[in-house]
Amino acid sequence: MDTGSLNELERLLTESVKKGLHARFHNLIEKKAFRADDVAAGREFIESYVTFIHYVERLYKTAAETVDGDSHGKIVSGGAHEHHT
Repeated sequence: MDTGSLNELERLLTESVKKGLHARFHNLIEKKAFRADDVAAGREFIESYVTFIHYVERLYKTAAETVDGDSHGKIVSGGAHEHHT
C-alpha cells in the first residue's frame, strides 16, 4: 500500500506459486515410474499425486475468488467467508 503498486507482492506470490507447483509436480513425476509389485512405491506415488492435486485445487479456488465490489470486502466464491461491519 505504501508504494501504491502491487508489483512486488505480485512477483512474490507468482514466484511462490511457481516454486510450489514445480516442487510438487517434480516429486509426482519422480514417483510415477514404480514397479507394479512395489506396494510401498505405489503408495508414495498416490500420496504425491493427492498432495499435488490438493495444492492445485487450493490455489485455483483461492485465485478464482472475486471481490463483489461492495465496500465491506465481501468475497464471493465457493466456501469463502464474508466480512460485514
